Amino acid sequence: MLPLAHVGITLFFAKHFKPVHLPLLATAVFSVLPDLIDKPLYLLGMAPTSRFIAHTVWFGIALALMCIAFFPRQTRVPLAVAALVGSWFHLALDLNSPLPLFFPLVSFDFTSQVGLSLSFDAATIMFELIGFCALLLVVLESD
Repeated sequence: MLPLAHVGITLFFAKHFKPVHLPLLATAVFSVLPDLIDKPLYLLGMAPTSRFIAHTVWFGIALALMCIAFFPRQTRVPLAVAALVGSWFHLALDLNSPLPLFFPLVSFDFTSQVGLSLSFDAATIMFELIGFCALLLVVLESD
């Protein structure tokens, strides 16, 4: 998945998620953070594939715990939820290929993974268009 789908679809959900008012900018950053961490690690030779430690469920939990530990009381819960929503939506949108979701508790064969791959198949284009439309709706619905 490319950034437009990650950001657009995640923000559309975050805007309409009523139990907690999620900060949209933080949610957008958290929705692309796994790629912003894992891809440079791979390019620098520090990860076996471009989907490594930030593409696990533990990464979202660690982000949420850091938000709770380091941010002021009035923003910590919305930011923690934004971290979980953003990072876990990223994982859900990347499920078209194998992910190390529960690594290291569950073993994962990193040798079967392709390093960096950029494909523009029909599904990718469709999700990017959905992401663009969702992002457009979020912008047009802004208060």
